Amino acid sequence: MSLQFVNINGEPVNTTARTATPAKSSKGAPGEYHKGWAVEGIPPGAREDAIEGHKRLVAMAENAGGKPIKPWSEEEWALKAKTQRVRSKPYEIHQAAIDCAALAEKAGWLRVRIKALSKGGAA
Repeated sequence: MSLQFVNINGEPVNTTARTATPAKSSKGAPGEYHKGWAVEGIPPGAREDAIEGHKRLVAMAENAGGKPIKPWSEEEWALKAKTQRVRSKPYEIHQAAIDCAALAEKAGWLRVRIKALSKGGAA
């Protein structure tokens, strides 16, 4: 004796047949968008902190008798230094981002740049 399932109308239901998975909808992020402009750079004091950290590293290596550390290189540090946003919220108007970048450079930020937060052909 086998167990049989019926639907609401009393008709037998096939439980062995697999139903097709529904196709995924393409309602994801749009192909193009523009979320404004972000101002990024190296904050003031980061260079001095990096120099102090390098001095501590050299002193620890000398005290431990380890191999010598390369001397401080401004160019090498500038290539590897992590940038931060001057303002966490992006600017909606491009001129506001330009003004913020100018003020950041006056305040001592290094390598200041304006980055468009967009995807696709949105400008």
